Amino acid sequence: MLIQFTVGNFRSFKDKFTLTLEASNVKEHENNTFKAADNLLLLKSSSLYGANASGKSNLFNAFAFMHNFILNSFNAQVTTRILVEPFKLSTISEHKPSHFEMVFIHDGIRYRYGFEASTEKIYSEWLFSYPKGKETKLFTREGSSFSINKLKFPEGKTDLTFRTRQNALFLSVIAQFNGETSKKVINWFNQVNVLSGLNQQSYMNFTYQKLKEDSFKSQILKFIKSADIDIEDFFTEPLVLIPENLPPFLTEDARKQLA
Repeated sequence: MLIQFTVGNFRSFKDKFTLTLEASNVKEHENNTFKAADNLLLLKSSSLYGANASGKSNLFNAFAFMHNFILNSFNAQVTTRILVEPFKLSTISEHKPSHFEMVFIHDGIRYRYGFEASTEKIYSEWLFSYPKGKETKLFTREGSSFSINKLKFPEGKTDLTFRTRQNALFLSVIAQFNGETSKKVINWFNQVNVLSGLNQQSYMNFTYQKLKEDSFKSQILKFIKSADIDIEDFFTEPLVLIPENLPPFLTEDARKQLA
C-alpha cells in the first residue's frame, strides 16, 4: 500500500512535491481511513484539485514513469536514454537530475525507495526498510559508488554493482538475480496499476471486453443513470475493417494483420 510519492525537477515540478496518503488528525471521513503497519493511519483514497496546467497530469506522469522505469530498467541497452524530462524554465534545474521516491508497505514492512536520474544516467539510488519501525539502510548509490548493508541486504553483492550500467537501476539488476528483498520491492511495483484517462486509447480493448460482461455493464448503467444524463442503455458491436478505408501509410504486412 502506498504511503507517499515524491517527485522533483520533472516537467512542471521544479521543486520537490510530495503526495501523501497519511491521514491527518481531522475526524471527518473516518470511513476513508485504515490502520496499516507501524500503526500508520492511511487514507483509502485521495483526490487532487487544481486549475488547468497546475501539475495534476504531470504528477501522474511522474508516477507512471517511475513505475515503468523500475520494471523495465534492466532490459535497456547501454545507449538507451532515460525518459525523464527536467523542469526547463530554469538554467539551473535543466542540467540537474530528476528526483523520484516512493514510500510504501509490502508484506507488513515499510520501505522507502528512490533514485535521481538524468536522460543519460542514474545519479543516486537508495533503499531503506523499517522492519520494526526504525529506518534501516539496505543500500545507497552515488553514481558508480555503492554502500551496501551486507548484514541486512546480503543480496547486494559486489559483483552485481559491476553489472549495473549507468542507465540501469541497481534494484532492478539485483531482482534479476533473485534477490529476496529486491524481488519483494519489484513485486509491489508490479502490482500497482497506473490508470489515466489522458491515454485512454490503450484501454479501449479492455473496456470493450468488459462491456460484454453483463455484471460490468449493469454497474456502468447504474453509474450513468445516477448522473441523470438521460442515457437508458448502450450496446457494443464489432467494427468490420474494410481495406479501402485503412490509412494509406499502412504497410502491406500491417494490412494483412488487420484483415
